[in-house]
Amino acid sequence: MVNSWEQFWFDFVTPDGRVKSGPNGQEASSSLQAAAMTQAVWFQDREAFDKVWAWTRKVLWRSNSGSSNRPRDGLFATSWSGGTVTNWANDVGSDQRIAGALLMASRLWRDKEYADDASTILNSVLEKSAISSGRLGVAFQPSSPSTQTLVTTNSGALTPAFHRMFAEGTRQGVWHWLIDGSYEVLRRALQVNQPIRPATRPLGLVPSVFSVARQGLAVTVPNRDGEALGKLNRLDAELVAQLAMEVLWRRQAGVSVDVGTDRDRRPSAILDEIVRTSVPFIAEMERLAPVDQPIEVLALLASVSVSDPAIGARMEQPIVRAMSSSEASTRLSALVGRWFLNGGPPDVWRYYPSPPNLPTSRNDQVEPPKVDEPWFYAEETGHSVSGAFAAFVASVGGLETTGDPRTDALMEQGRRVQYFERCVVEELEGPTGKVIVPRKIGPALSSISGLADREEFTAVDSVAVEAGRKSIAGSGHTVGGAFLKVYDALAGVRTVLGRPISEDLIEAGVTVQYFEGGRLEFTPGQPGLAGQPVRLSNSGSAIVAANGW
Repeated sequence: MVNSWEQFWFDFVTPDGRVKSGPNGQEASSSLQAAAMTQAVWFQDREAFDKVWAWTRKVLWRSNSGSSNRPRDGLFATSWSGGTVTNWANDVGSDQRIAGALLMASRLWRDKEYADDASTILNSVLEKSAISSGRLGVAFQPSSPSTQTLVTTNSGALTPAFHRMFAEGTRQGVWHWLIDGSYEVLRRALQVNQPIRPATRPLGLVPSVFSVARQGLAVTVPNRDGEALGKLNRLDAELVAQLAMEVLWRRQAGVSVDVGTDRDRRPSAILDEIVRTSVPFIAEMERLAPVDQPIEVLALLASVSVSDPAIGARMEQPIVRAMSSSEASTRLSALVGRWFLNGGPPDVWRYYPSPPNLPTSRNDQVEPPKVDEPWFYAEETGHSVSGAFAAFVASVGGLETTGDPRTDALMEQGRRVQYFERCVVEELEGPTGKVIVPRKIGPALSSISGLADREEFTAVDSVAVEAGRKSIAGSGHTVGGAFLKVYDALAGVRTVLGRPISEDLIEAGVTVQYFEGGRLEFTPGQPGLAGQPVRLSNSGSAIVAANGW
């Protein structure tokens, strides 16, 4: 297989990383770049990967500066020819495959920049090329006809094998909606029965192109799609390969896909149904003269070996012929088929796991507590606050005071602790039981900033307090001006901050003051707490960063 990859590289890839296609090799596309990047990861060929990604990023990525008629987002132009982009519209299937290759590369070669680029792409996919309804989502082709009620998608736009990786790699739980939504849409598409469905396309085959309702995700087949319904094409075969990867990788990970709940069996059930219904079409293609056979489709259909090894093995000869094709796309499809006949593409994301989950890692699987107690979930950070911690947050003015949770509640030295953007709170034993109190992180903050030795941290004589300032009992320090107005007006802020441990000082050009539980910043021209140009610093996040989380 390595020889086949090296021969592909020699035949089709330019020195700067463009996969050649079209007459005289003067064209390129995001789909071919995505496929080559994926193969480079599977073959662990970083030099090849970096070259293909560099060209793709430089030429096709719409986030680059350039022509004013170019869309400005993290998606990719579909096609290029003769030195210029010929179609700035994106192909959402290729966008996702490029992001998938980048995430796998980030794991394989331990390079966070790949993951950062993947996140940019996937954020744009969610914003520009996906819809959701009732916690179900699906990707669609924004360049295809759509209305206020319907969007158009196709088999190639659905990449279920990558969606769990997307959820984990970007820490965005909404990708779980697309997992559920994609399988639900596929289930409905398998059974969609309309007058235009020809007899040659029985129930059990997904229409290559279909419409999805923005509300409810009902599936219909556009009237213009009669041709797509009547044959088994490359888009269908790509979807089969995606489903086969999902089934194979989940089996390898020890996740049941053959027994258990309907939810567990979704990928294998849909794959089995497509394979069962495809058998006569595969046989029909095999009966054609070799020169007339759609060898690219047959090569991809080697992936059915995951469901039916006997049928998959019949794709050996089409793969051999596809390996000598003069078309880059056919050669890449042959490599996919060869992977499946040799045990399947490697699940790079699982084989090269990230370091153990950190306390700040998103926890999107959390469920509300069964007991009746305060609870809320912060979508922004992927963490929940419950029980006494939730009651404390409410008592000090809510998330406006504490900021979003950066962790769930966790155990440190035998006590429960939770980190927020602006503070850290912990559970201590009080005279009448356990209480939640702000942790005194101010000294640690001053050490992190390198300011602990500044004279402003030296206790002052309360007798010599300047006019307009207030001495805070037991602190040896004063508070004045806008800081004092906030401190006096907001009991919740006062609870979080505790007593001051410094006077006002200038830090990086900003007037600040340190307290036992955090820090205040002066923000002239920006309304903040209690109508004053003052805000709480992200002190909890600073401690999180210092912890290496």
